[in-house]
Amino acid sequence: MDNFVFSPSIGASGGLLTIWNNSLFDGSIVQANSYANTVKLLYRLDNKYIHITNVYGPSNPTQKLGFITWLKNLVTNDFDEWALGGDFNLIRNPENKNKPGGDIGEMNLSNEMILDFDLVEIPFSGRNYTWSNMQADPLLVKLDWVFTSSSWTLSFPATFVQPLSKPLSVHIPFVLRIGSKIPKSVQV
Repeated sequence: MDNFVFSPSIGASGGLLTIWNNSLFDGSIVQANSYANTVKLLYRLDNKYIHITNVYGPSNPTQKLGFITWLKNLVTNDFDEWALGGDFNLIRNPENKNKPGGDIGEMNLSNEMILDFDLVEIPFSGRNYTWSNMQADPLLVKLDWVFTSSSWTLSFPATFVQPLSKPLSVHIPFVLRIGSKIPKSVQV
């Protein structure tokens, strides 16, 4: 991994970081704002373009509506295969928390956006939750998500999300592993 785009967060720690391997991909920034970075990557092996949008949704309830509205109005017509992932600061259903609660209206808005874009969720391998408040009796929540376009799933059916350890953050960092071939099963 030797090329990247970074946008610092405003009013919070961290920021958006998208990293790629320059020997495999030639990348250019399509868009960068307080909500997201979108990178257009040319896969050098087959000269195919993909788009990666790395998002950071605000945690403030009054700002979430602006984020969801921005996301619903995101123009993706020029995007070839598209992956959308990051910290949405949204849950999709009550089971995304280890404790009761959650705003049903926010859940409905986020699920509507997923349906509008016809997105496919790529699950985090081995992780139900991606954020913790780090308390003795922790609140655990899935706030980080990765989705792809339907065409992505056809071109890269072996794509998966690999969660990493979280040494410095309350969020689980992750790597999107892009795979175009599904391994053949072996019969014993």
